[in-house]
Amino acid sequence: MITEINKHLQSFDFDVRKLKDGRFMDQKVMPDVVSIMADCVLNLTNGSSDEFTKSNIWSSSYYINNVKAIYNKPDAKEEIPVKEYDKYTSQPLKALAYSKVLSIKKVKGYNIYQINHKPILEFIALREKNAYQFLYQYIVKVLSDSDELKYFEAFKTKCGNRTINKGYLQYLRTRFQYFIFDNTAINEINEVK
Repeated sequence: MITEINKHLQSFDFDVRKLKDGRFMDQKVMPDVVSIMADCVLNLTNGSSDEFTKSNIWSSSYYINNVKAIYNKPDAKEEIPVKEYDKYTSQPLKALAYSKVLSIKKVKGYNIYQINHKPILEFIALREKNAYQFLYQYIVKVLSDSDELKYFEAFKTKCGNRTINKGYLQYLRTRFQYFIFDNTAINEINEVK
């Protein structure tokens, strides 16, 4: 499946400098969360190309039961701040859309999604390790297309098997923050972190 993922990713240009979208990665785009979101999308749509929104996922019993059981989150129907579920659902969905595994369009201010590459979505949904493998390939491709991967590789080389070079780590962090500031609408340091 890694070959199919790479083939899929190679057919797109994910250069952040051209796309001007800093949401290729976000706080809740973690292997476990991406995996459960992929699973919820497949369950909601029965693997079809039906359109859906994050609200459709929130209100599905499959999502509610699994998120409560796995993450001990409150029921999405209870009186809780919307932000509790907004980031948790929207950030992984946006990353899957950025990677073209899902398609996205905006209609009357709402993001409408569809499955764009079902086999990859099924692979991600199968288990957390698969989501990790996908995210690794995807992030490497985004950084490579954006001409930023070389700085991460230099950091890896400088550290080798030794302890982390804190000076170079700070340089890498600062460099990446300015890369995001210069090429996206994100302008808050905490958003980049």
